[in-house]
Amino acid sequence: MKINLTPARIKGFRPKTRDQVIWDTAVPHFGIRIRSNGTMSYVYISGVNGKAKKTTLGNAKLMPLSEARETAARLNIGEGFAPPPPVSPLFKDFIADVWWPQCTASFKPNTKRGYRLALKNHLLPAFGDLAMTAITKTAVLNWFDRYSRNYPGGANRVLVELNAILNQAVKAGVLTKNPAKGIIPNQTKKMIRFLSDGERARLLVALDQVSNHYQAHVDIIRLLLFTGCRKSEVLHLRWDEVAENTLTLTDSKTGPRLVWMGGEAMAILERQRQNRVSKMASPYVFPHRDDAHKCIENIYWFWHRLRRRIGLTDIRLHDLRHSFASQAVRQGVSLPVLSKLLGHSNLTMTMRYAHLSTADIEASAKRIAAIISGQLDKCK
Repeated sequence: MKINLTPARIKGFRPKTRDQVIWDTAVPHFGIRIRSNGTMSYVYISGVNGKAKKTTLGNAKLMPLSEARETAARLNIGEGFAPPPPVSPLFKDFIADVWWPQCTASFKPNTKRGYRLALKNHLLPAFGDLAMTAITKTAVLNWFDRYSRNYPGGANRVLVELNAILNQAVKAGVLTKNPAKGIIPNQTKKMIRFLSDGERARLLVALDQVSNHYQAHVDIIRLLLFTGCRKSEVLHLRWDEVAENTLTLTDSKTGPRLVWMGGEAMAILERQRQNRVSKMASPYVFPHRDDAHKCIENIYWFWHRLRRRIGLTDIRLHDLRHSFASQAVRQGVSLPVLSKLLGHSNLTMTMRYAHLSTADIEASAKRIAAIISGQLDKCK
């Protein structure tokens, strides 16, 4: 039996009733011997006086595969065999053996989760069985174009993740250049959609109407609306992050941050606390229905159904955060304070919320002009 040996595959080998040898396709005459007692050793086969001879190179559980391969390659050259051409790992093997263990250790949980989903749903189906050197720019462009037809924004996000993986492959010497480099992302509109007062009222009424059947999902939407938090911050909220009137988030997009809550948000958390006592103990504020050790991960199905019900199909979940910010600015909250409320890493991100509706700007201009005019009248 011949296969391309990888550390991940070796870990999965199991002993059988008889000893077996699995030969490597990357280096001739080199393989791994698996004895019936579970012992695994790297072996090299050579011809001595017309007879085959197996030489043990080392314990496969202790000796790195790369070292064993180099030893076998040197033995090949010593016996007059040409050195084997370098073998490019499959994309899925590079991910499992190199990129994931070496590059994701410092990632935040949310970042890891994003890469895991991108790999599972998009990158591994497209490139998993290809050798790394077979991933050409044309192959990447074809994949990107197919994905972009229906989900241009999603294609942009996964392209960024693919670039990071292929850049690491270049650093590791697996590729000479990144085939995804220079691919232009889709042009998407920077949409900032705010709920009007009437739309917000319709949403709150609709939430009340379905709260008996979907209490947790309703409270997630309400908490997004009343705090301006990101979706992931609410879904993954843990009880050890909840204080009397604040949330101490340990894993927000921009790092740890403090969220101050009003009475409405505190009432939501108190209701969930009572549910926790009466139903099931969980570290999460919004636990999964079937597993208390997990949180609710997907509320899009609920949101899409709800927004159709009230005729606001263009409103995204993230627009609730925009609406919170817009309302804050309309109430006179300064941009530096709003930046802290939203957990932005810099004020530049907050500046987009300064663009209120024309009516708001016009009203502000009239108030300022009236104040100045009144001061002039006093001077006369």
